[in-house]
Amino acid sequence: MEKVESVAAEKGVHFHGIKKASSGNDETIFDGQFIRSETKTDNMSLGADLFAGTAWTFASPHFDGQLDYLFIDEAGQVATANVVAMATATKNIILVGDQMQLGQPIQGTHPGEAGLSVLEFLLGDHSTIPAERGIFLGQTRRMRPSICQFISDAFYDGRLTAHESTAERSLDLQGIDLPNEGIVMISAEHEGCSQKSVEEGEIIKAKYDALLGQEFTDRDGTTRPITEDDILVVRSINLSDFINQQIKRSEGTWTRLIYNGDQDMLAYAKSEIVQDFLQRIDSDTFAKIVYRIAQNPNENRSGVSDFIIWNDDELRMVEVKKVREQVRESQLNWLSWMIDENIPVEIVRVKAV
Repeated sequence: MEKVESVAAEKGVHFHGIKKASSGNDETIFDGQFIRSETKTDNMSLGADLFAGTAWTFASPHFDGQLDYLFIDEAGQVATANVVAMATATKNIILVGDQMQLGQPIQGTHPGEAGLSVLEFLLGDHSTIPAERGIFLGQTRRMRPSICQFISDAFYDGRLTAHESTAERSLDLQGIDLPNEGIVMISAEHEGCSQKSVEEGEIIKAKYDALLGQEFTDRDGTTRPITEDDILVVRSINLSDFINQQIKRSEGTWTRLIYNGDQDMLAYAKSEIVQDFLQRIDSDTFAKIVYRIAQNPNENRSGVSDFIIWNDDELRMVEVKKVREQVRESQLNWLSWMIDENIPVEIVRVKAV
């Protein structure tokens, strides 16, 4: 919002904008020179020139057929169904985003391609948007040319290039076995780490600490030490960690129950977390699940949800799938049964980055 107002003021453009804010959440409020906030969708004056809000805002009947253009930012994280709902508000839609980035977690069962983001759905098998269908912004100002070339060839049909300014930034690393630029593979010896790897964490921590204080030269020629703000740690998503992140809700922190195969089963059954689970799960629900498995152990022992999560108010089952991964028949049978029995259950879809 600040950038929009800044550019408008620079170009001498005056307008009236309204941003949808959430009541009681000061972080969502923006009141600037041209833009003000409104907590109720129905109170947003349709005479304004610019509106900002979420999918819920523009799917409201209040905006039905009222907009000329709807810009959807981070469209790689917006579900196709949400775009269909928002489309009722506008004559034209412009999608802005990268379908390669991490998508939104998805709850519920979405058959076929219904669970894809709108960019994934529209692009299909294309890695980048064809020229006849849209505009591909082919320059990055983040990656140096050598790294950009690899990423471009691997993920963007060779169309992504590095802006000239990226070659003017450099590192001068001393006393550390890392190059000044490039992509490096570091092996880590470990065994039986199906859910986490302390060994890998120790290696990352050592490299991280060694990078702090090293020299970085910016494009203007100034040199300064590397700080924590300059380092980004990226890894493939560990499902256990992902669930831990996703189940932290505003009403409190959720707990997860998962047996990963590395533990002694009897000791695990006596553990504090299992005992807590047994105290929280409704006895009728637990009996139904056990009875269903006992009815046909050969078929019903597989397909049960990956996680059980709970907090002080609720307990639910969670099935984890990759974005395009199909739900197996055994899993679908369990999901359908749980829905029929009114047992809270959801599917969370993840994409590794």
